[in-house]
Amino acid sequence: MSYRKDNAYIELFSGIFRDECLNTNWFLFLKAAKQKIDDWRQEYNTFRSHSCFGDLISDIFIENQIKNSKFFYFEIFLKLGGGHL
Repeated sequence: MSYRKDNAYIELFSGIFRDECLNTNWFLFLKAAKQKIDDWRQEYNTFRSHSCFGDLISDIFIENQIKNSKFFYFEIFLKLGGGHL
């Protein structure tokens, strides 16, 4: 059997979500709650840095991964004898 405390990442996220979204908003209607939670989720995933991404925001992290993977695959391509520059 697993418990909430077994996953520190989930506990951390739950605490942040509770402190920054649930405890700071008053939800009178389900539609309003969904909208406020979605707004918070967008802000959390788009504009915040995350330690799992090396303290980068997700868009920058993704761009770096794309650039690095292209370079990585290009190096492999050259090592395998492909193409001439």
